[in-house]
Amino acid sequence: MFSAAFAATDTGGMSLALLKAFIDDSGSGGDSPWVVLAGYIAPAETWDRFDVEWVRVLSDGPRIECFHASEAESLRPDGQWAGVSKGCRDEKLDRLIQVIQEFELQPISVRMRQSEYEQQIKGVIPRYWDDPYFILLNALVVQFGILIPERFPRAGQVEIVFDNHERFRKSGPQFYNRMVVGLPSLNDTISPNIHYENDEDFPGLQAADLLAWQIRRA
Repeated sequence: MFSAAFAATDTGGMSLALLKAFIDDSGSGGDSPWVVLAGYIAPAETWDRFDVEWVRVLSDGPRIECFHASEAESLRPDGQWAGVSKGCRDEKLDRLIQVIQEFELQPISVRMRQSEYEQQIKGVIPRYWDDPYFILLNALVVQFGILIPERFPRAGQVEIVFDNHERFRKSGPQFYNRMVVGLPSLNDTISPNIHYENDEDFPGLQAADLLAWQIRRA
């Protein structure tokens, strides 16, 4: 029904005290064939260096303040991509992707067809959680439990930061807290204080937005 994906990244034998993951959704508005949750995991110190380089590339021409996939896709004339051609936009996206590749961020993603949710799940589960977002959130957290020990065996817990989605910033942590009751082993891997933040303040969330958008379009 849903599929998950992550690619291997060599940790180089480092002893890692803290991991951070930045996750964003794409297609959760119900108007897309696919719904996606995706993002990247890396040591906290890697994110510090990543942030500096990401902001530098944003500042290069054509200058934008913050990457939003919807704005990059639409190139709407009242947005920060106003007057930018598709070719110039694509070059900018390539440079942002190069930053992601430079820091070898560990991708993680889950996705589901909207039609499968409508046909097989909608109306069957409690109404408060009856949304593709929560189905994918459950799958994503399980993937974290598999991926972290395998890819980052010397890491401590991972802190998960989600994009500050108006619909999910309150119910998301509530859903997680209920879910992990049945998965106690995850408490050794994932910090219980998952939280939601504004993407303007966290370049990692902007990178997650770019990945989720690419997966949904592909």
